[in-house]
Amino acid sequence: MEADKKAWPLYSYGLSEQDYYFSPVEIQNGLTTGAVIRTLEEGFQQDNFECIKVDPLEMTFDLYDYEELASNVITFRSLEPGERVFNESVLLALPYVLPSRDSGRIAVIRMLNEEGDWMEINSKQAVRIKSFEKMVFVEMPLSSLQEVTLAVVTKLKTDTITVGYSATRLTSSVDPRIQIKFPKESFARSTDVSMEVQMVDTNTINRFRDTYEGTENIISATPFVCLSSTLSYNAPLQVILTNPPGGIAKVPSRPKTTGSSFLPEIGAASHETDSEDYEDYLYLCIRNDSGQWKSVQAFQYKFVAGKMGRNEMISFSLTDKANRLIVIRMKTCTPSYTRLQNEAARLSQDLDLFMQEKTINLIALQNNENPREIVIDCVGTDHQKELIDLYAKHGYTTGLTISENIQMREGGIIIVRFSENRYKNNVTFEEETDMICLRYNAALENAKTNCFVTEIDKFAQKSRETFRGIMLFTMHIPGEDEWPCIWETTIFISKPIQEAPVVLNKAEVHYNMEGILSEDMLHYLAGRVGEDWFQVASLLGIPASRIEQIKRQNYDAATDILVFDALMIWFKSAERSTDKVKALSDAFSLCGRLDLWKELTEKDAQFKLVEKRRIEEENLKKAFSIITKSADVIGNWKMLSDNLGIAEDIIMELEHSCDSLSERCNAALNTWLDNMGESAVMEKLLKALKQCKHTWVAENLSKKFKETMVVDVVKVAHKRK
Repeated sequence: MEADKKAWPLYSYGLSEQDYYFSPVEIQNGLTTGAVIRTLEEGFQQDNFECIKVDPLEMTFDLYDYEELASNVITFRSLEPGERVFNESVLLALPYVLPSRDSGRIAVIRMLNEEGDWMEINSKQAVRIKSFEKMVFVEMPLSSLQEVTLAVVTKLKTDTITVGYSATRLTSSVDPRIQIKFPKESFARSTDVSMEVQMVDTNTINRFRDTYEGTENIISATPFVCLSSTLSYNAPLQVILTNPPGGIAKVPSRPKTTGSSFLPEIGAASHETDSEDYEDYLYLCIRNDSGQWKSVQAFQYKFVAGKMGRNEMISFSLTDKANRLIVIRMKTCTPSYTRLQNEAARLSQDLDLFMQEKTINLIALQNNENPREIVIDCVGTDHQKELIDLYAKHGYTTGLTISENIQMREGGIIIVRFSENRYKNNVTFEEETDMICLRYNAALENAKTNCFVTEIDKFAQKSRETFRGIMLFTMHIPGEDEWPCIWETTIFISKPIQEAPVVLNKAEVHYNMEGILSEDMLHYLAGRVGEDWFQVASLLGIPASRIEQIKRQNYDAATDILVFDALMIWFKSAERSTDKVKALSDAFSLCGRLDLWKELTEKDAQFKLVEKRRIEEENLKKAFSIITKSADVIGNWKMLSDNLGIAEDIIMELEHSCDSLSERCNAALNTWLDNMGESAVMEKLLKALKQCKHTWVAENLSKKFKETMVVDVVKVAHKRK
């Protein structure tokens, strides 16, 4: 059966490449591909489905402990009305990023259900598909589809056994040396017990000591073992773990003296190094169901021989119910037994937290040609140089700043705020929340963005040669209320070269204009207002003190210069939501300048008509692109052309001049648009489609362009920069 699947037809659904311009991880792992369908379904049309990348910040996507997001979150849906039921097998495959090393993790697909919860579904991991040799997939079957939101998550492998009356054992599939032995009547009744193993190697311990304070006494540790059962133990369980490296295996034993003996099987031993004398002991630490770590008192263990030697493993009894346990090898730094127990519990808790974190650096760079464009990225310390070199190839080397090492949990949110003389202007945000949000996922390395900054006031910071602003980075961890500051950096933008002053030394100012109110239009109106400008300025809400200041600063300037300065002051201080054309027209009307009111009103009405037609033509062009991708429509292009009123001789000419059906259909639609001019509207196109029995295409276009067709042109005009 598996061999047959390899020959099934493939349908690939890509994602927009612009989302991956600075994402080498996604590109290298094939995550620019959203999904792949394999099916023998008769009549399956690729164009009837679409795949869309979803921003995890736009939804609730919570990860459990020790889980990592390994793929894009995508929505795969049918473009046909209603639910699509498949008669043959359909396999949906999602590409994902493999763990950097075999760390005992598996990949599963999570699906968003109707209640808003992410549930795990049956899937097959590590699937290789022909034509996608460099990519690895998780694959799931589909019996029907309307719309589904999916993501691939990697989690620790789980081994499960049903423990009954008889003695049995549970062996880890990650490391067979790790076992749990259950004696007879271990539980009051038959129950399922699961085990997860999280490896802890020497490199992890070294990084842990370098990162956390007060960890110099830990030498090594066994893997973390997670045990899950609903019942308490009736009898002690026998646990076998790998012997933490170090100690007797790494350090020579002391010279024997009178009365000394060989290392006993029970307990711990004293050792020395070239630099210091110390004793190291093993401590069993367990975490209960409430999340509290404690060190087991009077921990007794014995060595168990393995293939690598007689002390390869340790065996001990577990009497207290634990959902997570570890054995650590630790130096004896104090004669107080209680302090040693407490330190062992603290180190286990800190190591547990460290295993859920990644060490990263934040990077900020400015574009060499346009320093106002800033790139913010979050990268693992091991890939820092590689990423900086990548940005350098794309022209980002100006103002390079790198943070200190930061511990970041999977799914953590980084908040970037701008202060001093900076604000972010390429994203719409709430008035009280001037910030950028990034979600960190270790496998994807997707916590990155580029934005544009500009000065709020060009007259600020006069004593400096550059504009200076602050970027403040805070971190939000899901489930916690704290927002600790993790980094702060300064960005600089050169000030424009000052031109020789005429009357007053002023910085050159550029403003985002709206609709017909361009700088040229304001200059034109300023020349027409004349001596009535005091009243116009007052009606526009400019304080009398500010009007007097304008007069003082331009004491010998012409009246039109004074009026233009007043209009610009009003323009830049008005609220974004203000209809500035209406406000200015009303001011002209109230001060008796009906000529200016009429002229401005007529120009605005004409602008709105032009803008409305421009939007209509843009929507028609987009609709043409969708129509020419439908096999049913292009196969019936002649009837569609006839219903649109295109002459028969033109249809014949298009049939001979265009090679493919798609080209003929597209040429006919554009001919209709050119010939009809302003009479070519979306309603006529939808009517022609329905007359050709392409109702579902017409309804799809109607739904897609519904908001645009009823949009208020005034709002559109005010959004134009």
